[in-house]
Amino acid sequence: MITSKKQNNVNSTFMTYIRSLLMRASISGRCFRFLINGLVATLVNYTVLVILIEYTAIKYTGVASFLSAIVGISVSFIGNRLYVFKSSGPVLMELIKFKVVYLATALLQALCMTIWSDMLSLNYTTGFILVTLTSVFLSYFSNRSFVFK
Repeated sequence: MITSKKQNNVNSTFMTYIRSLLMRASISGRCFRFLINGLVATLVNYTVLVILIEYTAIKYTGVASFLSAIVGISVSFIGNRLYVFKSSGPVLMELIKFKVVYLATALLQALCMTIWSDMLSLNYTTGFILVTLTSVFLSYFSNRSFVFK
């Protein structure tokens, strides 16, 4: 009887450990998918930013950054919903929450880019990289805990 209880405890501990590993793998897989999706969305965002700055009459980097962020955010929503979080929740509610999070992110990005590039006359590419790195952390945790929960 004691051997059976010990065996059950070992089995239980082992299964708990396996579940923990699977959970970590799932989370790290989701983080990896988030990074891939973010890279694609960021590439789209940056490409649109360059086109708006270099080939249009938009004079302010902050305005161009805001517009390009809207395009990148749209790409990001589709990827996050279908690829990263594999959500089956109500699309409209998730879209509204997502847009709120990313509108705040875009406004913050535009403000930072305005200060960085327009006011301080620093390179917009460097500013874009710094702002984007900060936004990655904010958006992952916002999406995980608020949008696609």
